[in-house]
Amino acid sequence: MSDYNRRPTRRHDAPAPNGRRGHQSHPSQGAPRNHAAPQGYSAHQSRPNANQRPASPQRRYAASDARRETAPHRTRHAQVGYVEHPRENPYAKADVGRVEMGYLNVQGHAAHGRPRPRRNPTRAFLAVVGIAVVVALIAVFAFTHRPVQVEINGTRRSFTIDTPIQDIIKAQGLTPKTGNLMSVSGNVLEQGGGTPYTLKVNGQELDRDAASKFRIAGDEYLEVSDGKDVREDADVTYEEIAPKLEMKGSYGAIGYISQWPQTGKVEQLKGKISGETATGDTVQEVKNCVVTLHNVEPSGDNKVVALTFDDGPGQDTQQFLDVLARYNVKATFFNTGDNEQRYPDLARACVEAGHAVMSHSYDHPDLAAATEKDVYDELHSTFEIIKNTTGQATTSIRPPYGSFKQMQWLYTKGEMSCSVLWNMDSLDWKLPGVDAIVNNACNGITNGAIILMHDGGGDRSQGVEAVPKIIERLQGEGYRFVTIPELMATDPSIPSDIATGAATMPEGCTWPTEISTD
Repeated sequence: MSDYNRRPTRRHDAPAPNGRRGHQSHPSQGAPRNHAAPQGYSAHQSRPNANQRPASPQRRYAASDARRETAPHRTRHAQVGYVEHPRENPYAKADVGRVEMGYLNVQGHAAHGRPRPRRNPTRAFLAVVGIAVVVALIAVFAFTHRPVQVEINGTRRSFTIDTPIQDIIKAQGLTPKTGNLMSVSGNVLEQGGGTPYTLKVNGQELDRDAASKFRIAGDEYLEVSDGKDVREDADVTYEEIAPKLEMKGSYGAIGYISQWPQTGKVEQLKGKISGETATGDTVQEVKNCVVTLHNVEPSGDNKVVALTFDDGPGQDTQQFLDVLARYNVKATFFNTGDNEQRYPDLARACVEAGHAVMSHSYDHPDLAAATEKDVYDELHSTFEIIKNTTGQATTSIRPPYGSFKQMQWLYTKGEMSCSVLWNMDSLDWKLPGVDAIVNNACNGITNGAIILMHDGGGDRSQGVEAVPKIIERLQGEGYRFVTIPELMATDPSIPSDIATGAATMPEGCTWPTEISTD
């Protein structure tokens, strides 16, 4: 290394070589050496005398060089506070800090050179982000202002996306006629007070608010037409419409409720501008109670008939149960309330054997001639007796003498769901003979037919003898014997709840008090 590059200098924070500021000698020198005090200082002074001037920098350097030459054993690089520094210009000025005697500037650069410029990564990052934001904004602007195609009233045109419908109508030169403001009763209150236009988007008409806010997205099919009339605001009250009872069908062995009644609700309006009153919209449709008269029509391959017995339980009931058990045939017993109470064990035996039990009134009156209260009491009391005696619930009845008309249905107050008559009358109660009973029950029978016989109310011995013959004959013709609920279940036109024989009026229904005249 040249002398130029090896000239030592002292950094501005290093201790002075004269031992001031805690200077220690090199460990290899042993005890500290006494250096000659620089010019202008006494041996015991740490500051110059007031009458002495400090030595010039050149003189201080000369003295320092002399001391270093007298101690050759000391290594320059081990001296604390010294760095290699060019010899040529020790007084070169730095941008900041001391420059005398080769001190470094505050930034840590050699005093003879300019500070090396530093890069600023934050500034570069911000520049990149700024460019990306500008590019994104340009892309968003281009996307939100792109042209799209729509078809309006059969003409296809291009518009900027998100264009309001009002601007499209104007651009197309359309002049839809504005609707009017109308009173609740239909009188014109203000010309042009209705909607300005009617808008359909892809075939779907928009309401007034949605139409006014509509903006295109592209590829819509728009249809603009004249505006609609608008009804004035009104005070609204509600009127209930009571259901009525109506009959459907002229004849049938089964009469059942095909539609339960429901109260209707209709708006009653009073215009806030005109003060006029009118009937408004129907909030809930009224549903009449519909009773359908119907002959059972079994579906599919069902070939079934129902064997039924009236007026029991009686003294011959057990004999009928034994015959039916022998042929494994199920039947339906229409019992009276008073006989259920007289022969409760026989009533229970019918149910335990798998037969159906239904009502035949309490004491066999002609219900068509009874009062409203009597009809209701006959039905209600017998239904309760059957349920309490046998555990089998029912809301079905065979009216005594088959006498039950529309007015009697109105009197039931919803207690009854089904009336069961017959298609084949054996006339066994007349005791015409066993063969006559069999022929009356079987001749001309059709699929879904109901056969009428009796197990109470008198001598039923001929009927007991006739039943096996009836069963064998009809089974030979391919018929299967079923109960009334099973028979109704084969006909899909009969509601499933009615087919159980125990349907009750659903909650929310209101039984009618009038018969429909329509």
